[in-house]
Amino acid sequence: AVASRIDYDSMLLIVTFFSAIFWNVTQFFDMEAARLLPETAAAGIELLGPVGLAAFAMQARHHPPKSGSMRSWGLWLALQLTLAMFIMFQNKEDCEISSEMPGCCYYPGLAGYNRHEHR
Repeated sequence: AVASRIDYDSMLLIVTFFSAIFWNVTQFFDMEAARLLPETAAAGIELLGPVGLAAFAMQARHHPPKSGSMRSWGLWLALQLTLAMFIMFQNKEDCEISSEMPGCCYYPGLAGYNRHEHR
């Protein structure tokens, strides 16, 4: 039954999803290796957004929502979540590229992250 649901478009969605969360997964393992528990938990929670978004996209692709239904409002919520995640990633990327030493970005809300050995 699973093989019948995996078509070309679904495979493209899966490949795009796994390439998109690569940064999140590396950050999770980096924080875990440094034994920064609150930051590890935050990185783990950040993974829930892309996972939920990919699951919603797969479901919406196979069963498109009707206009005016509750699921159609889910499309707008998914769009807003995607834009917010894109802006957050762009901020991280800009900081990493523009800093003198990669990985030196300072995040005011994450004190443990800022004390990490290579930051």
